[in-house]
Amino acid sequence: MGQEAQIRRLGGRAKKPSPPILSQEFIIQNHGDILSCVIVLVLAGFMFQLTSPLAQVFALPQYNSTDAYGQMVYTNGRKDIATILFYAVGAIVVHAVIQEYLLDKLQRRLHLSKTKNSKFNESGHLAIFALYSVAHAFYILNQANFLADLPSMYTNYPAGHREMNLMTKLFFLIQLAYWVHQFPEFYFAKVKKDEIKNRSVYTLIYLLYIGAAYAFNFTRVALVMLLVHFASESVYHLTRMVHFAEKHAIAQPAFKFYNTLFVVVRLLTIAIAFVTFWYGLASSQVPVVNIADGNFNTFGIRVGATALVCMLQVYFMWNFIMFHLKQMRERKAASQSASKKPAKLNKNKQQRKLEKEVRSLPEADQEHTRQLRSAKKTN
Repeated sequence: MGQEAQIRRLGGRAKKPSPPILSQEFIIQNHGDILSCVIVLVLAGFMFQLTSPLAQVFALPQYNSTDAYGQMVYTNGRKDIATILFYAVGAIVVHAVIQEYLLDKLQRRLHLSKTKNSKFNESGHLAIFALYSVAHAFYILNQANFLADLPSMYTNYPAGHREMNLMTKLFFLIQLAYWVHQFPEFYFAKVKKDEIKNRSVYTLIYLLYIGAAYAFNFTRVALVMLLVHFASESVYHLTRMVHFAEKHAIAQPAFKFYNTLFVVVRLLTIAIAFVTFWYGLASSQVPVVNIADGNFNTFGIRVGATALVCMLQVYFMWNFIMFHLKQMRERKAASQSASKKPAKLNKNKQQRKLEKEVRSLPEADQEHTRQLRSAKKTN
């Protein structure tokens, strides 16, 4: 106690005791360092002949071969699950680094409340990931000249779609790993229970749709859809961060731009789905699925894919409309309460003035005056 008192007299603060090793608080505080050690252990496996094959399954993209032009190409398979889990561990470490060295420093400058802190962190991480996804997807599409040749989204299926270059393979592995890492992050970031439900819903949507596109070899159309989707998401989350920073002069026009962009992206995604699944792939349709060749271009899968993409866009639009209707009701209620408040204040002020006049009368007349005024109100 004497030492703590001396520290306080000197203007310092007593250092918090470290939590017990392997306790829940210890794991949460040091999860980035712990998982960094896991990554180092896996990479150290490359140094030994006995463990090198196992380390390769986790750290390197699998199912590679050489095509007719002598270039390395990749396909998908079950071993990708191990790679995705390993990359998810890496995503948790990157998440911790971004949180500690970027977002925490911004929060200290902005002095945000606890509720705003949580939303600011969410948008911060998603904005960075959305910007990365846009850059990576654009690089792949531009290098392969897919943007100038949009029919390539459905031509030469499945051979041209099943075989991917390294950048395309990494894109889908990183996408799936990022959304897998979201679930342990709920624990590490101490996300509130009421926020976990909403975050879990959109995380599962990403996992299911991206996973299905990767497994069914619809990678080209998925790249185009994800490019336009993450372009919209990056604008939204960056604007949301500016809003929490109370830079309303920038946030308000940015939100208006996002509202327009959101609707355009939803319509564009539906158009891409119809052109690809309903019309483009119809010319090379097969009666049954051929897993050996990676051909899933059957009528049922095409209809199902079109319906699922459209249903997702309708779901997004429904939430978008409900959110703006709620905002309109809240603004209307706020304006009504603001208009009623001055009238109520004037009424109270008038009552206080009348009461003051009554008190200035002799005591014998005060009660008589109050009774007269009460009778007038009743009449």
